[in-house]
Amino acid sequence: MTAFVDAECSQLMDSLTTSSLPGTSAKDYADFKSRIETFFDDYGTLSRWPCKPPELSPPQCARFGWTCANESMLVCVACKEYLDCEVSSSLGRKLHKECLSRLVSSLEGAHKPCCPWRTAPCPKSYTVMQPVLRKDALSQLRERLETLVAISSAFPVLNTDKILV
Repeated sequence: MTAFVDAECSQLMDSLTTSSLPGTSAKDYADFKSRIETFFDDYGTLSRWPCKPPELSPPQCARFGWTCANESMLVCVACKEYLDCEVSSSLGRKLHKECLSRLVSSLEGAHKPCCPWRTAPCPKSYTVMQPVLRKDALSQLRERLETLVAISSAFPVLNTDKILV
């Protein structure tokens, strides 16, 4: 068994160093964002990862190298290990909390022993939204509202001048 694990680890490390697998860099924010995108459908909704608690949010999973395989399954971009995140809603509160705690620990520990994500996740700061200045947020809102002008006959009257800066 040890020889198999060593050979498997050696093969994994070789593939990581000789080719640039997309999404495998722990420090690359673009790779982090591409992993998050796997949780969303073509319409930008979380229908591929529905009803998960905040501890299993797409940013939290992506931080540890996971992508969404389906609505209850994650797959590591490096070691290709799978993590089943199905938690039955019929469990009692205490058991549900315990299962969730184990799943959160598995985000880090379910990788193969030699997987780089096991010991080197993305910085926690990647999961925190950057603050937006009020004036920038209002400007962006105004721009989005102005794109609706072309189809304004189908909507109630919009007056962007009423938005305070």
